[in-house]
Amino acid sequence: MNERINQLALQAGWDNHHSKFDTRIEKFAELIVEECEKSIKSVPTHFEAQDKIIVECLKAISEHFFGVEQ
Repeated sequence: MNERINQLALQAGWDNHHSKFDTRIEKFAELIVEECEKSIKSVPTHFEAQDKIIVECLKAISEHFFGVEQ
């Protein structure tokens, strides 16, 4: 499991002693990140510079949580 997601799950009080912990919490985190990305993408922009900033934010979020550019 992604180490950052694991750290956040433990901070939130998730019990990582169950065998399905890794897959369920990682999927939950992925869904939250996807919702955040959808929210960011829905922000109306009026300038090309704003579009570039949004793209950079989306890349940063993916890299932070998943360690790769998506």
